[in-house]
Amino acid sequence: MTDEYLTKVVIDVCYRTFYLFSSDGEKQIVDCETVDQFMELREMVNLAKEFDEEVQVIYCDPITTLAGVV
Repeated sequence: MTDEYLTKVVIDVCYRTFYLFSSDGEKQIVDCETVDQFMELREMVNLAKEFDEEVQVIYCDPITTLAGVV
């Protein structure tokens, strides 16, 4: 039996959302209600990256279109 561990984090700054992916293929979505929550979680992700350099941290491209326009 192997332990599950964090492999990838996708950060969506516009929506203050983190998508966490594990070694077992599980995905967890964390929506931050405040900027402070977002910044604290981002700091934790940075610490995880320092601890394990194999953790991928990816930032989503910002939204570049007007809201509601497709």
